[in-house]
Amino acid sequence: MRTTPAQGAKSLQSWQRLLASLLLGSTAVNAEERHPALQGLRPTMAAPLALPPLRELEGGEEVEAKATEKEAKKQCELLHDPHGEWKGSRLKNEASSLFCRPGYAVTNNRGPEIDEVEITCQEVDGEPAWPEKPTCYNINDCDGLKWGCGAFGMCTDDVRNYTCNCEKGRARTHHGNETICGDATSCDGKTCGPYGICVERSKDARVCECADGFWFNNATQSCVRRHCTPL
Repeated sequence: MRTTPAQGAKSLQSWQRLLASLLLGSTAVNAEERHPALQGLRPTMAAPLALPPLRELEGGEEVEAKATEKEAKKQCELLHDPHGEWKGSRLKNEASSLFCRPGYAVTNNRGPEIDEVEITCQEVDGEPAWPEKPTCYNINDCDGLKWGCGAFGMCTDDVRNYTCNCEKGRARTHHGNETICGDATSCDGKTCGPYGICVERSKDARVCECADGFWFNNATQSCVRRHCTPL
């Protein structure tokens, strides 16, 4: 089939318009509708380039999470204490302090009871770690009593306080700044301490019976804590 000059010119113009549209970046040109000869043809530039999500290219939340995890590995673990508060830094070679609430002291082997302690984050086997993990414990107020509730009372510890549990028939009284049960010296001069109670074995013999874990010390005339030695 021959093509007339007029038809050839019209076809050329269609091609030129399509080319111009593509060069200008327009993707709205439907080539199939503009010229029947272009049916079935698809310009390669019509489809946009598929790019990975920005979060995958730049990291986004994943990179931030990994950075946070990496920083956390450079720190010692976060410590908590129900009877105190930790303050300071958890970074390696930096210190953090435990402050105990009133009535509580730090568990350690440093001698007298103290209500605060400082420890430094160190490196152990390539990882940051605390050299120890002290805690706050309730100070036993019964241990500091001179009369220990008297010979006819047993002491029960509380937070910054204590209670004297008296034998039946023995009233609570005060001896100095302490609460006692009955007379402080009514057990043949024995106080029995906070963990013992006077028992009348006979008309003229009174002895101290000690609570479990305690024994009667003749030197102090009271019940003292029993310390077991390693086998």
